[in-house]
Amino acid sequence: MNNDQVDWKIVILSRWAGEYPPAKEGEEPILKDSQEIANDLMGAGEFTADEVSMFLATSGYKIIFDGGYPKWLISGGDNSKIIGEY
Repeated sequence: MNNDQVDWKIVILSRWAGEYPPAKEGEEPILKDSQEIANDLMGAGEFTADEVSMFLATSGYKIIFDGGYPKWLISGGDNSKIIGEY
């Protein structure tokens, strides 16, 4: 595939989703809003809350309202996969 055709933001968001999949029923989820996730990804590129929301909404993530604010239900993931990867 030509690099001009690669949507690098989708690649990075997909990698993030691999580490932090949607929370499963009965699991204690992490609650994050879209801006928090965009901020987490700041070192990889400039993401907007809208871009994150669009990706998560179409990737099977559920949303709740916590204190009147929308939060995504995210699995804790396995942080050991992040450390030491090159």
